[in-house]
Amino acid sequence: MGTPVITNNDSGAAEAKGVTLITVDEAKALVRAYQATADTPRTPVKGILFDLQVLAAMKELLTNLSDLKGFRHYFGKDKAGGLVAVIVGTDEQNRDRVDFIYKTDVLQARGLCPPVCDEQSPIIID
Repeated sequence: MGTPVITNNDSGAAEAKGVTLITVDEAKALVRAYQATADTPRTPVKGILFDLQVLAAMKELLTNLSDLKGFRHYFGKDKAGGLVAVIVGTDEQNRDRVDFIYKTDVLQARGLCPPVCDEQSPIIID
């Protein structure tokens, strides 16, 4: 089954930002591929750097599901080994709303902090 491309009121703006609507099965395959090769962090996670595509996916979710209470970001890996984000909305019980699931193209700016940190940030400097 092919991945449907979202269409919206912005004349395909989300598609231009590299955000694609996917099925639960596609999301599960991406997340499992990531988990099969993911490293376990050795230090506490301080933060996460999100690519702007993640924000575009969140905006699409809000457009389609106005009653969302939050978002969940899953890490995924595509067939070429590129890191992608799988983004879902969450309800008032923090459960995934899987009626709309978006994935990003391969992320350029992404990762856990550490190692992807701003070491000069006054937020994390001791």
